[in-house]
Amino acid sequence: MTTTRMDFTLHHSSSSMISSSTPTTSFTTLSNHLSKSFLLWSERNYSATALPCRQTLLLDKSLAGRIHVHGRFVTTWSPNSGNIGTHVEALFGMDLHSIAVWHGRIVDYEQCKHAYSKCWQELLIDARFSTLNLAKMLLTRLLRGIAPKQSQDDDHDSYDDDGYDDPHEDDNDHDDDDDDDAKKNKVPDDNQETPAQLQALQQQNAFTMLPTEDTLESQIMGSAKYDPVGICAKALATKFAQMFGRRAFPVLPQDVDVVRRNLGHRIAVRVPARVLRVLRRGGYFDWQKTMQEIWFTDHVRPSEGEEEEELVKRALQCLTDAGCAYAFLPNHVLWVNFCDVTSGGRITDPNPLQNNNACRFHETMQQFYVHDAFVNAKPKFLAFLLAQAHSDPMMMHQYIQTQLS
Repeated sequence: MTTTRMDFTLHHSSSSMISSSTPTTSFTTLSNHLSKSFLLWSERNYSATALPCRQTLLLDKSLAGRIHVHGRFVTTWSPNSGNIGTHVEALFGMDLHSIAVWHGRIVDYEQCKHAYSKCWQELLIDARFSTLNLAKMLLTRLLRGIAPKQSQDDDHDSYDDDGYDDPHEDDNDHDDDDDDDAKKNKVPDDNQETPAQLQALQQQNAFTMLPTEDTLESQIMGSAKYDPVGICAKALATKFAQMFGRRAFPVLPQDVDVVRRNLGHRIAVRVPARVLRVLRRGGYFDWQKTMQEIWFTDHVRPSEGEEEEELVKRALQCLTDAGCAYAFLPNHVLWVNFCDVTSGGRITDPNPLQNNNACRFHETMQQFYVHDAFVNAKPKFLAFLLAQAHSDPMMMHQYIQTQLS
């Protein structure tokens, strides 16, 4: 005869249930109640185990923030948890196997954060979990939180958080839903949209309610302490470009107008600060650094050939004849081969006038940087672009007034 022994630590509601149970309560009833209260075993438990660290990520929204050690529930990572204090919320649950526990309590929560970060790093680069689409699930929860999904009629800008394959659902229906979400949220890569279509895309990708609270995932992925190489940040930046398109540019709500003026070839997508901090490490820099790299550092050249040099001289002469108070030399005008290198690839701008990408003026260097699409422009038109880009508005005023007189 084989004897099975089960040892459990009872507290809270479970201890009251056991104490109030009658001697006739079956062993199966007691074991099922204990398993449901303390362990991970359930009929619909979605998880992913990272290798080689062997930490497990719990994907169910109902398990978000729950910390298990060796399959046993220990505590909840939440600001409302008395065991942890004022920690931020976690968007996923975890089952850790390298965490020290003393009398049912985690000894070192820094060790817990390092283990959780290591788990995400290994999962996001593991091809075995490509069908789960963990990067999309993580980015969606960072953008929208873990609130219950709205109905189809009310969810205008919803994103499918159920990136894993559910064996209880029809695979064909699941694929169709993902295709619909991709078509709904992705910004096209071509530059042939009309202004009305661009405005519709900007409104479609604008979140009406942005979460302001920080999360455990954004803390560990946005910090070099827990993710030194930035594996998670680069994976999320790549997924962001796939979901919203190569021309999408993540910004805070207060920076939307600034991005539209200075990076007109990009589509401003409002994101929470917690997402922006992670995407910064993944390759999406702020709009000032992005503009400087496009205009003032890469793909810049002086005038080549007699035709370009003569064009610049005649344009500067037009500014001098207009009475402009600034004296510029031909070497103050440079040409830029406009190319924006992003996480999703290279972006060109075939409509520089429409997107306000015709010319820039560097205040410190006192130099003009002109889009090379205007290398064959008329001298008066080039002079107009130079006057328009200058930081002194009186220069543009004098030039227009002279041309109209």
